[in-house]
Amino acid sequence: MLISEEKVSYKEILEYDTKTELIAFITERKVLALSFKGLRELSEDLEEKYGVMIFSKAEDLDRAAILVEQRNLIVHNQGIVNQRYLNRVSSTTLKLGEALTLDHDYVFKEQLFLAEVVKGFNMRTLAKFIVPLLKKSQQSVVPETLQDPPEEPAPPSANPRSS
Repeated sequence: MLISEEKVSYKEILEYDTKTELIAFITERKVLALSFKGLRELSEDLEEKYGVMIFSKAEDLDRAAILVEQRNLIVHNQGIVNQRYLNRVSSTTLKLGEALTLDHDYVFKEQLFLAEVVKGFNMRTLAKFIVPLLKKSQQSVVPETLQDPPEEPAPPSANPRSS
């Protein structure tokens, strides 16, 4: 588990009967706080604090940030372009008051893109946090006598080729 500088009051601690409930509360609070950050800030925060990048390329972050802004425009403004969208998506050709329209091909392509981002992030996170734990636990749990022996070289061929 990662150590955090986050503070929890005695009052909050005493509200929960078990350690599991307290951890669930702290986790939920942290996730909620992260959800209010912008994608760029969240990405920088995770890289700075935990050494894990959400996006392997800057252009992927830019692309995902546009998708977040499109989502926000649809959810919060019925898909009508507002000044906030124009300020955050400088590459848009849309004008203030126009409707954002997305065709099926675009949505499918961006869904695949996001799936690849998640897959990459998952792999980097596993490599950073889980694989070292597994290696450590295998070393301490499996006695040396039960570990796989090193592979022996293959015996020489019975019929060597002659030149």
